[in-house]
Amino acid sequence: MNTTDSNMIRPASERWPFVGRRVAPVFVALAMGLLLAPVALAQEAKTSPVEKQAQTASPKVSSSMKRVMRPADRPALEGYCPVAYFTKGKAVRGDAKFRTRHQGQVYYLSSAEAKKSFEADPAKYLPQFGGLCATALGGSYGNRRRSDPTVFDVFDGELFLFSSERAKRAYEKEPKFFIYRGRNVFSEPAIDGYCPVAYQLRGKALKGNATIKLVYGTRVYQFVTEADRDTFVADPVKYLPAYGGYCAEGVSKGRRYPADARQYVVRNGRTYLFFDAKAQLTFLMNPEEYIRIADKKWASFDVEVEP
Repeated sequence: MNTTDSNMIRPASERWPFVGRRVAPVFVALAMGLLLAPVALAQEAKTSPVEKQAQTASPKVSSSMKRVMRPADRPALEGYCPVAYFTKGKAVRGDAKFRTRHQGQVYYLSSAEAKKSFEADPAKYLPQFGGLCATALGGSYGNRRRSDPTVFDVFDGELFLFSSERAKRAYEKEPKFFIYRGRNVFSEPAIDGYCPVAYQLRGKALKGNATIKLVYGTRVYQFVTEADRDTFVADPVKYLPAYGGYCAEGVSKGRRYPADARQYVVRNGRTYLFFDAKAQLTFLMNPEEYIRIADKKWASFDVEVEP
């Protein structure tokens, strides 16, 4: 048997040592690619043009994030009794059987007596700044940060909440400073002062009256008339702009762009705002699809405060 014949009988890995180490993985990769290609094509077919645009335009939002929202039946202050801060000097859980509604929000009180006191004078017991952290709001950046209802201070007969004990300690060094700055920031109206009810009832963007306002959630809203304010109180969720007032087209891309309150669309009983006329037009080219994608994106956002 000559050398050539001997080589033919020897295993390929011995005749060409690089085959098992280098070439074989290439063939395996090619084979896997051929097998997975139909699956990828099928998935591609299921992805809508709007989803493709959103995936291309923005990084994926972490699934660990969650949206913070306040449905109409969810109690304010996470269910803590607003009266107990004053009468007991501590945070006390309210009871659903002593619930009451004020300006579109539900409050749980700790007793029948507490409920009676609250209903007689709600403003006396409500936390300042809509319950936002007084230190964050009154700080250098005016951040609207959620508070922990168990961390509080009653100062000059008013209730202030904080995001942590550390935040409370910072506030205690200069309480009047944080309160003064906080009031200035909090007084800025939501939606640039436009009336949230006018979009749907009048079909136009109208500036609200600075003297006809309402604190709902963590924002101050202005209304054209007192009747508009009453309408809002009866069903706030219906009239609040979708996605916390951020640009709806931007939310569909996983972004939170500020909106121009004059650029809006009312569709199926919801109000959508937009960054500019171009974003509004893009949305109108396929509204149902943009809404579907935006709803999904918004549900995954870590919203720092409730709208």
